[in-house]
Amino acid sequence: MNCTDAYREALTRAASSAAWQSSSVSDAENGSTPFLPQRLCLGSGFGDADRSHLLELLSSLERHLVRWDPEQVDLEISVKDRGGSEQKVTFEAGLPTRPPLVASAAAAALDHAVIEVRQEMIRQIEDEKAKRGPHERSGSSGRTA
Repeated sequence: MNCTDAYREALTRAASSAAWQSSSVSDAENGSTPFLPQRLCLGSGFGDADRSHLLELLSSLERHLVRWDPEQVDLEISVKDRGGSEQKVTFEAGLPTRPPLVASAAAAALDHAVIEVRQEMIRQIEDEKAKRGPHERSGSSGRTA
């Protein structure tokens, strides 16, 4: 992953401030705060102007990541040939005690490629959870290392 520590720190502060100002009922109910805004690094092909839209498209991934400490999760999304006929989106996830996960998709419509990589990443995360067995899913905190 190629995000700098300073960039991550700035994102964490901004996300914490935004989460405090606009926390949703579902976040309050489950005792968690969204950490995609803190942990998502925009790789090549994406800029700050894309961040809010990407977070919206990737939001359903959040519930699959809540078991881990946000400080130990690294996420990066990038795109090649942006605006071309086959835009290739790559989404990488670094999760503690797991091998790196990588999902890729190509599509003419960028949103479609992002949604495809989100769905593939969710599948890979769930596959990794299943490999670890039910004993890891029964933790009282909902997060394991």
